[in-house]
Amino acid sequence: MATVGVSADRSAVRAVLLSNPAADEPPPASLEEVEREIGEATAAESIAAALEELAGRTRSLIENIALTYRTVEERRDIVTHLATGRWRTSSLVSVRAALLAYVREAPDLDRFETILALEIADRDLTFILADAARSRILASAAWRTGPDPAAEALDRVRPALLAKGLTLDGVVLCGSQSAAPELLDDFERVFQVPAVTADDRYTAAAVGAARIAAAQLPQDPGGEPGGAPAIAVERRRAGVALPLGAAAVAVLTASGIALSRGTDEATWAREANQPAPVSAPATPDTARPDAAPVLIEGAPQPIGPAAGAPANPVQPAPGAAQARPIDPGDPADPYDPNDPRPSERETTTRQTGPAVAAPLGAPDDNGLFPGEPPPPPPGSDPALISAWQANHLRLNQQWLLGG
Repeated sequence: MATVGVSADRSAVRAVLLSNPAADEPPPASLEEVEREIGEATAAESIAAALEELAGRTRSLIENIALTYRTVEERRDIVTHLATGRWRTSSLVSVRAALLAYVREAPDLDRFETILALEIADRDLTFILADAARSRILASAAWRTGPDPAAEALDRVRPALLAKGLTLDGVVLCGSQSAAPELLDDFERVFQVPAVTADDRYTAAAVGAARIAAAQLPQDPGGEPGGAPAIAVERRRAGVALPLGAAAVAVLTASGIALSRGTDEATWAREANQPAPVSAPATPDTARPDAAPVLIEGAPQPIGPAAGAPANPVQPAPGAAQARPIDPGDPADPYDPNDPRPSERETTTRQTGPAVAAPLGAPDDNGLFPGEPPPPPPGSDPALISAWQANHLRLNQQWLLGG
């Protein structure tokens, strides 16, 4: 049994297949890897092609798939292209969450407490600052690099450290670009800390996504270690404390966007068979029976849309392509390079009539929407937990459909 993680940049898609170990086992090595040039295709089309190629190579039972996105535009493209068909049960996770999952389960990085992870993907640079327990992102940013990526990264990382009053213990570099050696040298010189290259440098985000996919699966009770594990082992226990465990992730289904009902236990709902939000009555499209995972042997076996599924993929909400800007430096969400900065917004004329509610803001690095309370702790009243999950599901669907 295995899980798959996929990451894409502007030029290539990388997919990895990892075995799904027990909670007390070390992180697995990649069983299969696929890399495809995007070329004239879209990222979403290339992701689907990479998944088909990976499926054709393995005889493993693929239990879950997680796809990373970097920009708002990319997220919409993936939702539109994959909302129906064979890969509709895949999960969407941000690159930042995938990087956190990667550093959390990398044994060679356990020697560092507060760690900075830098990923260079073509011309895009993303950083996250993770705490010693690797349980949350303390600061992050993403932007399209200019002529001096190292100087730009330093200019963004230093203020984040000062604002949080943090001391950096180590730097890990992921991705690929000619500026990588310069980045390592500059960060070692400025912060006087070790700067290393990740073992899975080119596939770090994809590996992290695959680990999130594994964390979403129900845990095997027999796999729990008997004693109190060391912190390094705790970090690798099915990703229980990952942000997506508390905040849940978007799941693509044949009927549109559903949401995994993740709690702190990070249990994954494979299809949209959970109750619909309180504000929306259940329909045949939102209460479809659970689909069994596909055992892929040799050549891929095409799977048609679920019975009753709409003929066409989910389309973005009207006007979504013209959505107004997300600041490239805002850690709350990936940037959209095609949108203007806030100062460049067009002035609209004031219209009379009922006030229109402002679009829902993007979730923060812990997956919570503006004004949303954190999830109830484990062991809370089940009714309270269910109410929080229903509200989070409603907010996530609203956000993915354009606010």
